[in-house]
Amino acid sequence: MPFVAISTLTVAFVGACASTPRTPFDSAEEVPPSAIRHVVLIDLKETADIPELIIAMDRELAPIPGILHYWRGEPFQAGRPEVREDYDVGLVIDFRDAEAYSAYSTDPRHVGLVSAWKLRINNLTIYDIRPNAVAK
Repeated sequence: MPFVAISTLTVAFVGACASTPRTPFDSAEEVPPSAIRHVVLIDLKETADIPELIIAMDRELAPIPGILHYWRGEPFQAGRPEVREDYDVGLVIDFRDAEAYSAYSTDPRHVGLVSAWKLRINNLTIYDIRPNAVAK
């Protein structure tokens, strides 16, 4: 199973990236100042549902316009007490700007996926992160 690390976020996942033409940001200079990183950590009621959820996310979320970068997967067992592993599926999406983020939030594919899975989820933890201008 491949190891995937998110370079600008301290979260690691085991799993393959969904096949999309998008590429990750390799350095802070490549992150557009308007970008938004959307991080979702999902705790499912049944861990047996993990593969089905990942397939559904790839099918419904990855193709939504305005996404620059899309990752999803299961927690990497780092063996480090400071690294949280108390979720079943992680999702990281980079949007080009607030307009793309807003369009994603109301896109019928996103709304439908959330609606279809809401009763199968114990907890969602969501972080939305915007890059800062760093003084040089």
